[in-house]
Amino acid sequence: MAKIQFTGKLTAEGPNGAWVFLEVPKEASEKLGSRGRVFVVGSINGLAIRTSALPTGRGTHQLAVNKAVQAGANAKPGERVKVVLELDTQERVVKVPADVTRAISAKAPVKALWATLTPRCREEWVQWIEEAKKPE
Repeated sequence: MAKIQFTGKLTAEGPNGAWVFLEVPKEASEKLGSRGRVFVVGSINGLAIRTSALPTGRGTHQLAVNKAVQAGANAKPGERVKVVLELDTQERVVKVPADVTRAISAKAPVKALWATLTPRCREEWVQWIEEAKKPE
């Protein structure tokens, strides 16, 4: 797939503009090859990104643009940015702590369920488990 290039506007949504999104134009969105979630790599104003293009329900996709990306791209809501995207075909690997791996492997149903989870879902589970741990 060739690189997709476009200029788009960062838009704040939600309570007090809590979330910032960048809508991918329809022509560019169609080049992603799916109406569902698509893993992409590229850049916003030259800042390298690796993220997901999420379906909007309007036949296009959007990118969530967090504060770190906004700062790195020197852009804020209401401003236009230069975007380059392409499909991300690299496997997403989640670092799973040894104790979590042992717990998953110990029960066949849990191991089977784990195998069905997306990398993002696995990452969230690991984060949830790690945050719940206490020294005692």
